[in-house]
Amino acid sequence: MHSNQDSNAPRTFHSFEPVTPVSAPLELTADLSYILGIPHTKLADTAQLLRQQGHCIGDRSEDEQAAVIHWMLGHYLRRGIHWRLFAYAELDANDDFPGFPGDES
Repeated sequence: MHSNQDSNAPRTFHSFEPVTPVSAPLELTADLSYILGIPHTKLADTAQLLRQQGHCIGDRSEDEQAAVIHWMLGHYLRRGIHWRLFAYAELDANDDFPGFPGDES
């Protein structure tokens, strides 16, 4: 505890309630392994599309990696194996978007 805080002062605890409750450990599926293992050097195109949609993403490739993986993981947790379909739909990906790393053109 910091020395400038009164140890007798009441503390407020805020409960954390995830949007999507996870009742069991996540299995490391092929999709989840793909999302968590994407190198930051492969995500610039996706990060740029997210920026165009209003996402606030820093300039470093590590910032892009964190933002894109967070975004993909959100889709995965909500949609499971169908996450790519919904992610592409949200990006409104057109022919200029090369796809996610490893996707067939």
